[in-house]
Amino acid sequence: MRVHRIAHAALVSICLAPSFALGAPCGPVAAFVEMVPKSRHVDDFFNGYRRDIEWHKSINDPWTWLGWVVANGDRRGAFIDAAVCLEWDSVWTVDRAENDRLNRIHYLNYVERSTSFHRTVEVIHGEGGAWTTQPWLQVVTIRFDARSVPFLDAHRKAIIEAIKKTEGFGTVVAMSGVLGESPLELRIASGSSSLAESAQSSFAFESAMRTIPRRTAEAIESIEHESWRLDVSLSHYPDRHMKSGSVAPLPNE
Repeated sequence: MRVHRIAHAALVSICLAPSFALGAPCGPVAAFVEMVPKSRHVDDFFNGYRRDIEWHKSINDPWTWLGWVVANGDRRGAFIDAAVCLEWDSVWTVDRAENDRLNRIHYLNYVERSTSFHRTVEVIHGEGGAWTTQPWLQVVTIRFDARSVPFLDAHRKAIIEAIKKTEGFGTVVAMSGVLGESPLELRIASGSSSLAESAQSSFAFESAMRTIPRRTAEAIESIEHESWRLDVSLSHYPDRHMKSGSVAPLPNE
């Protein structure tokens, strides 16, 4: 895994509605890294990442690592790596030097580019931490016009309140940038068990957006939609994370 430093890397506070029981509470921090495999080495990248996951399992890594593949949109094929359910003071006890060495051996040589997500997250619908087993995340990225900076908090609040009042969603969170990263961006992520359920969340989102104040609608520069597919073969769930229940099977498994 890429090394994530809680104080400086991507920070995300997340909790979503449980559809699968978790044996331990889900902490409020997660660290995301997006990686785009080199076009001629896509299989090499994913096969290498699976070997990396197997190493984490073999050493009983106490952290939970999730792997999503972007299924549509301009970033289709990108890989999202995330360390989830952490606390702000979590300390990774894995040998970092060995981790870095194996990263280079397993998959880093096949990465075209990578970026980090720095986010804090507000729960809109749901509770708990079972979002980590949702086979799909419908992710909507809202970007505001630069002129709206003085009113960003009000615009985010307006959108979040509209979604709270709208039926048809499953588990939903709102993610905003921290440490000065992506201040004009708001992400809405809705967990679902199937593509059909994801489509229902998309309809609900459109309904909610029709109710936001005009000044907020006019401050939006763009809206992008993506579906993230969880791949359990690219994920690591330690025993403390899944003491009861099981990982949700993917739709094609």
